[in-house]
Amino acid sequence: MRASDSFPTGRHLVELWAPNSQKLPKTSVLNSIKLQQPNGIYYEDITFRDILFDSSYKGGGIFIVDSVRTRINNCFFLHFTTEGILVQGGHETFITSSFLGQHSTVGGDPGERDFSGTAIDLASNDNAITDVAIFSAAIGIVLRGQANMLTGVHCYNKATGFGGIGILVKLAGNSQTRIDNCYMDYTGMGYYISTPSFSSISILFHFSSYISRIRFHAFTH
Repeated sequence: MRASDSFPTGRHLVELWAPNSQKLPKTSVLNSIKLQQPNGIYYEDITFRDILFDSSYKGGGIFIVDSVRTRINNCFFLHFTTEGILVQGGHETFITSSFLGQHSTVGGDPGERDFSGTAIDLASNDNAITDVAIFSAAIGIVLRGQANMLTGVHCYNKATGFGGIGILVKLAGNSQTRIDNCYMDYTGMGYYISTPSFSSISILFHFSSYISRIRFHAFTH
């Protein structure tokens, strides 16, 4: 699936967005279970499998709003300028065995300083990202909802020295985030939360010693 020259800028190739749903601002955080489906649930049991999403530098790949039990499996997201995958509201989107990158590269790209966009943005609760590689983007994964789980994620999207972030947990209060067995490859993690409690981070491997730490920042909302 590839965006044409006339594809509208800023839209996504696939949008699961009902008329009654409301888009959330990019700065929104979901720090209450009550906020995960304020407008109801409009999509359920949808699977995307074995698909190439080429946004042609026009916008994003998939936009999912107020959906439950969605699966994105063995997909490839390329040439996005906004988000490869954007999820707002709902819960239980499972992203597995997929690759995401703004530019096709295997690392050490001469244009790495200019990488932009976000590979995966979850403003939603109870989701899982498993066995996913993110090879180019300003930010690999943004978590803006509670009780999300990341396992086996490899981020080499943009080096920390160039301003890149592999995983950004952007929440206020108890995030209940679980990050296990992930690989931050010349990029790092950011916590923009007021109280980084009830989060579990285990076996997080960093390559390159100057980013072998987790940074905590104050975040107001």
